[in-house]
Amino acid sequence: MIRKAISLLLIALVFEFSYSLEFIFRDDPFYEEIEFLSLSSAIEMNLSDLPIRSDDLINAIENAWIDRMGKGKDFTQQELSAINNILTRFSEKNDFIIKDNAEISIFYEDSASVNFKNMLYLKKNIPYGIISADFRTTAPFENTDSTIFRMDEWKGTGSDCHNTYISFFGEDWHVLAGRIHPAWGQGIKDDIFISRKILPMDGILANVDWGRMSFSFFAVNKSEYHLSNKATSNNAYLSAHKLSFSLPFRSKFSFKEIVLYKSNLPQLYYLNPAMFYYIIQYNSHSDDNIFWSMEFANEFIRGLLVSGELFIDDFQYEIKDFYVPNKIGILLNAQYSPGFLENSSFYAEYCRLNTYTNTHEFTSLSYSYYKVPMSYLFGTDMDNISLGLRLRPVKNMKTSFDLSYLRKGDGELENSWESERPDSAPSFPSGTVDKIFSVGIKAEYFILKYFSLSVDAQELFFSGYDPEGETAESRHFNLTGKIKVIL
Repeated sequence: MIRKAISLLLIALVFEFSYSLEFIFRDDPFYEEIEFLSLSSAIEMNLSDLPIRSDDLINAIENAWIDRMGKGKDFTQQELSAINNILTRFSEKNDFIIKDNAEISIFYEDSASVNFKNMLYLKKNIPYGIISADFRTTAPFENTDSTIFRMDEWKGTGSDCHNTYISFFGEDWHVLAGRIHPAWGQGIKDDIFISRKILPMDGILANVDWGRMSFSFFAVNKSEYHLSNKATSNNAYLSAHKLSFSLPFRSKFSFKEIVLYKSNLPQLYYLNPAMFYYIIQYNSHSDDNIFWSMEFANEFIRGLLVSGELFIDDFQYEIKDFYVPNKIGILLNAQYSPGFLENSSFYAEYCRLNTYTNTHEFTSLSYSYYKVPMSYLFGTDMDNISLGLRLRPVKNMKTSFDLSYLRKGDGELENSWESERPDSAPSFPSGTVDKIFSVGIKAEYFILKYFSLSVDAQELFFSGYDPEGETAESRHFNLTGKIKVIL
């Protein structure tokens, strides 16, 4: 009866009701439901590029339902629950939407601390588009360095705007202008091209789809927007574009290029999405920071997604020095949802970033934003391997298990090759290498539809060096409990 009722609801929502389009980012409260359906092959949805459109998501659910009905195969209870949650949320046809997501966390390591976070989301339809606002508040909050947190303390709280923008769209294109945090290619722990750790940036994001080919453009202000920086020639900007191709055997290839440059105002030649930034940078006789990325993904075997990405920082076409480092990164990952274990997915990932990758002789042009690396985890001089399992044993419960091994040298984004000029290539990872092995397990249970409890336990084993350079070993246990309310 439950499956029949949800199937009837699905038909009613998809075929009978009109809905307004929304853009879904990774930090949306329902993104985990979308990711679960995609990884379990319940729906076919490309999550390598974010935001995704809610109309594409609902069409994917519609196609999956038709396909399952044709094959006489049912969705699992867990899949039906996720589909029901998604359709209830994104099939709304209201002209104006207000949603709130509150979270209370209790974190324990050596002592307990309590944190409150709130996300207020508003969306208003306009002709041919929408206006969307996302306000975040955290408490308690103490501002010790505004260049890291991008928000000032007010009576023990801190507030900021995240994905807040005006957008216009058509059937195969959309443009977002405002504060945005996109994803162009995804890893398990982090993304190598645009890290999920950074704050949303202020600028323009555009995308157009031509069937088997798509093109994206992203241009933002990379400078800290404090008053002292608003009228200086040291302002930094970022422009990026991506061209993707769908290939035979359910494969996809993407070429991405990004440039960081200093200027008093954005430069028109870097705002031209069709320009090849590498040529423009060379002809301008400037020392702007150029990055390339080439990504390949394949889903030929149902339930198995494999991908690899080569990330190149300032490709050396002309070596003038005795030694020039290879400033590259590589990200490899695989995710598999086996048919013999329903509602589960296994994953494996490896990422390496060579020493001096993402650094630059001008600190403002290093690949970081508010002192946070814009690339994978620590941004340079590190590698990480992770293995894990995600499982939904019952309808209202999510569980995950993760093993990770991280090595981090003493390279930092502020330590550029141009300033250090070593005589030879440093070892990898360089200098005083810290090693961290971690074991983590997480469980989340939904008591009611919009109310959940979760527990996250992690054991860390550290082997490396203390701040004085002496060898050190330690063991840490972290326990986090969360109460979430989605309204």
